[in-house]
Amino acid sequence: MELRRRLGEVLDRASAGEHIVVERDRRPLAVLVPYEDALRLQESPEAATARALAALDRLEEFAVRMAEMHPDALNQPAAAELVRDERLRGHEVAE
Repeated sequence: MELRRRLGEVLDRASAGEHIVVERDRRPLAVLVPYEDALRLQESPEAATARALAALDRLEEFAVRMAEMHPDALNQPAAAELVRDERLRGHEVAE
């Protein structure tokens, strides 16, 4: 009943990107999603693969740009190594 009373507001929220679960007796029945999200749910496996590969290509391009902008970053010790060294130094001071 609440959905019927607030349908306009609920549709506005869904079209703005929100995923809205519709329940009956506190049991989920359906989800209202933006139209673009629904289209993606119906995409072919080939289209989904192409979209995933395009995302990976963008990540690789980003990694290349970051390496060019910060060339010394790859020569830095890993975070785990820095934490380990700091802990060891802390223990040496305590002794």
